Amino acid sequence: MTAPTATVRERVRALLTTNLGIAVPESGGEPIGDGALDSLMLMEILSEVELEFGTRVDFNSFEPSRLRTLDGLVAWIEAESTVPPE
Repeated sequence: MTAPTATVRERVRALLTTNLGIAVPESGGEPIGDGALDSLMLMEILSEVELEFGTRVDFNSFEPSRLRTLDGLVAWIEAESTVPPE
């Protein structure tokens, strides 16, 4: 996996911390939200990401575990986004 684009990473970090109040560790490989994200919070993350990046979730192939780390979330956004990076 290549390193996530810095601008997407920064936008995701701001979205999680500012909009949702989720703790995001400095290391992109550690669990976000102290590893305590429940299904409601995952849906809130998906909703915010959809608004910000234009992603659409295909629940037939979607892997929720990709949302557990900043690196995984950024990689998924970069693969699925319809909004060009800023």
